[in-house]
Amino acid sequence: MAKIKLTAEQFLRTFWPVAVAAEQATGVPRYYLLAMHVSEQGLYGDPPGNMCFGIKPGPSWHGKRQLLKTWEVFDSPHVQWPHQVFSITKRSDGKYRYDLMDEFRAYDSLVDSYKDHVEFLRQNPRYRAAWAHTGSAEEFTRAVVVAGYATDPNKLTIMLNTIAWLRKKSTDYGLS
Repeated sequence: MAKIKLTAEQFLRTFWPVAVAAEQATGVPRYYLLAMHVSEQGLYGDPPGNMCFGIKPGPSWHGKRQLLKTWEVFDSPHVQWPHQVFSITKRSDGKYRYDLMDEFRAYDSLVDSYKDHVEFLRQNPRYRAAWAHTGSAEEFTRAVVVAGYATDPNKLTIMLNTIAWLRKKSTDYGLS
């Protein structure tokens, strides 16, 4: 099945209401939510299993699961992984990119994915500092990424650039 790539306008018109509703209900900035979604899934309208944020299930997860191809960055070429590893490539920064299979949470709807992402941040003590920054998407993002949300060492730069891009595009399309 082919993935459905959206234009920036289609993406924002589809996911803006979900992000705004999540922000109004929880305080988590809409631009953080949309930027994390884009950084994890791209501009696709059909994320696998309605998973917008790439959350791993962990042992306490009792919902749906899915096994997907992804990549991670580690300091060592000797990391043991429970699922298939396709390749390990040394990067220019001395770290290693692993292309592999891993488990992720799956959801009945896109709204459920957004709700679960917020709950994941709320329930995980390592993201506690982010809650002091709900008034700023950039500072909220910084706190989440610094706390270790992703293995990609470029995640913060990617997220901040995506937030700036989303702010411009939302203005262009009359969203506020």
